[in-house]
Amino acid sequence: MNLQIHQTSRVGKLFLGIALLCLILFGFFGIGRNEFSLPRNFHAGILYTAGICWNHGLDPYEYKQLHEVGKAVGYFDVSEAQFPYPPASSLLCMFLGLFSPEMACVVMAILNLLAITCLIYFTLKLLKGTKNSPLNWFIPAIIIGNPFTADVVWLGQVTLIVAAAIVGGWVLIQQNNILGGILIGIATIQLELSLLVVFWLVLEKRLWILLTILITVLALSWIPLLQDGVFMMIREWAMAVGREMRMDKSTYQHVFGLKSVVAVYGWSLPTHPFLIGMFITFILWLFHSWVLSENILAFLLPISLCLIHSHDYEMAVLTPLLAAFCNHLKSLTSISISLIALALLFIPQNLFDYGYPSLLLHYREILLLLLTGWLFVMSIQKRRQNTRDRRQEKFS
Repeated sequence: MNLQIHQTSRVGKLFLGIALLCLILFGFFGIGRNEFSLPRNFHAGILYTAGICWNHGLDPYEYKQLHEVGKAVGYFDVSEAQFPYPPASSLLCMFLGLFSPEMACVVMAILNLLAITCLIYFTLKLLKGTKNSPLNWFIPAIIIGNPFTADVVWLGQVTLIVAAAIVGGWVLIQQNNILGGILIGIATIQLELSLLVVFWLVLEKRLWILLTILITVLALSWIPLLQDGVFMMIREWAMAVGREMRMDKSTYQHVFGLKSVVAVYGWSLPTHPFLIGMFITFILWLFHSWVLSENILAFLLPISLCLIHSHDYEMAVLTPLLAAFCNHLKSLTSISISLIALALLFIPQNLFDYGYPSLLLHYREILLLLLTGWLFVMSIQKRRQNTRDRRQEKFS
C-alpha cells in the first residue's frame, strides 16, 4: 500500500510539473491563442485605466472619461471596454495606477500568482484525511494547470484573487475567525461570484461576519464614496454593468450560464437569472439540514456561475467542488472518474471555433449542473449515513 501511495505521489509530482509548464506556456507566453482571443493584460488594462481615473479625480464609470484616459495612456486599448467592477475594486485599481503600465502588468501577474498559492492552500484545507495523500499533488496540479487559470493570468483578471478570498474566507468563517469576513469583503470586487456567499451569511444571521464584510467594502470604496456619494456611485456602477451586459451577447461562447444555454434555442428565462439564483439559495438554506454543511460552498459557487452573469474563465473558482468530490469518493477508481468528468469542464474553449454548433460551445453549463446534482445526492446520502451512525452509537 505504501509503495502504491509513493508511486501515485510520484505521478502527482509529475502532473504538478506539467501544470506549471502549462501555466507558463499558456498564461504568460500565450501559446495556442487564436484570433478570437482577447489581448494580453486586457483586463489589467481596464483596471489600470480606471485607477488612473480615480487617482485624478475622474469617474471610470463614465465610459467617455475611461476611453479618454485610456487614449492618453496609450498602452492599453480600452476603446471598446466598459468598467463593470464594483466600487470596492477602487483601491486595487488605484494601486495599479501608481505604476507605469508595464510595471502594473507585472504587479497584476504577481498578485495572481500569490492568489493561486492561497487558493491551493485553502482548497487543501477543505480536504479531509489527506495526510501523505497523492491528492496533495493532484489538486494543486489541477488548479495551476487548468486553462481558465491560464486565461485569468493572461488577461490580468481578478478571478483568482476573488476565488482565493472566497475559499479562504469560507474556511476561516467556519472557524469563527473574523478575518474570514475581511476576505469575503475583498471578494466583493467581483460581486457575481461572491454575492450568493454573502446572501447565505445573511440567511445564517452571521451578524459579526456581515458587519466585518460591510466595513471592509466601505473601506475599499471610500474614494468613489467621497467623489460621488452613495446613490450616484451605485447609479453610475449599475449603468456601467448594464452597458457591459448588453455588449455580452448570451450566445457568445465565453459568456457562461443557463441564460446562454436557453438562448441557443431562442428562448429566455422567465425572470432575471439573478433572482432564480437567490431563490435556489434560499431553498438550499431551508433544507440545508439534509446535506453536509461542508458542501455548502461547493453548491453556492456553481449556482453563481450558472445563474449570475459570468464568463467561462471564472470557472477557476470551482475548486471547492473538486475538494468535495475528493472527500466523498474514496476509491482511486471513483476519484479518477470524477476527476475526468471535472476535467471536461476545463477543455480549452479556443479548441471550438465559431463553426461549431452553439450548444456545443455551452456544454459546460449542462455538465456543471450534472456534477453539482451528483454531489447533492452524495451529500444527502452521507448526511443520512452520519445520522444513522450517531443513533447506533447512542443506543449501543
